[in-house]
Amino acid sequence: MPISIPNLKLKTLLDIFIGVIRADFASKVALNLESESWLYRVFHGVKYGSFDYYQQAIEIIINRNDNNVKKLNIRNGFSLVDKPNAPTIHINIPSEQQKGANAIGMNLDTNEFYVNSDDETQFNEKYARYFEGQYEFIVTSPNFDEVELIYRFLQALFIGGTDTINENFDGTFSFSGKQIIVNPELVPTPLFIKVWCVTIQQKIDVPELPIAEYLGNADFDSYFVDDTLYDDGAIGEDEL
Repeated sequence: MPISIPNLKLKTLLDIFIGVIRADFASKVALNLESESWLYRVFHGVKYGSFDYYQQAIEIIINRNDNNVKKLNIRNGFSLVDKPNAPTIHINIPSEQQKGANAIGMNLDTNEFYVNSDDETQFNEKYARYFEGQYEFIVTSPNFDEVELIYRFLQALFIGGTDTINENFDGTFSFSGKQIIVNPELVPTPLFIKVWCVTIQQKIDVPELPIAEYLGNADFDSYFVDDTLYDDGAIGEDEL
């Protein structure tokens, strides 16, 4: 199996969640059952002054298409260069930390195998480590009410999609959130930011390095330079 990249999996899950909500809304409206749609049950009746969360959710999540300059954007990484005036969800990884110790042979798995070019079965030794990462869904917009709505939309999506998240990640996960105050001297354009955080413990599997195939018993007197193997003594200051 290839390496698991949690932020890409979360981006895919978010795209799926939003796609499901759009399909559900269209289906229920077509059947004259709008009040049974997920979006209606989450936001209908929520208002702040003249800002109607349900009507704005329909506008932002459902109605705005590719031709609308204020269409909701979802991107990997944080950047305000593209479409700074459009509401955007930036998926960011501020930190990942290994859980558990490192030791010789720890979490070694030899269950996987493959058949090489000579039709011989080769066991593929793999190592695994668990990492706990906090993945941020940073919501930005020059409109605070839009930011608040999208933040609460993310909160509802991930709570409602808990079972799906469980099926796609190996470890435990939890949710949190925060608001960021922008320094107007650094970002002169009015900008509001709230962050929905998903903390996930994820197992990362990778194949063992083929050191024995090229260096025998990993003799560090041998070393590579420009893909050429040298075995003429220890690596000294001249080589470093």
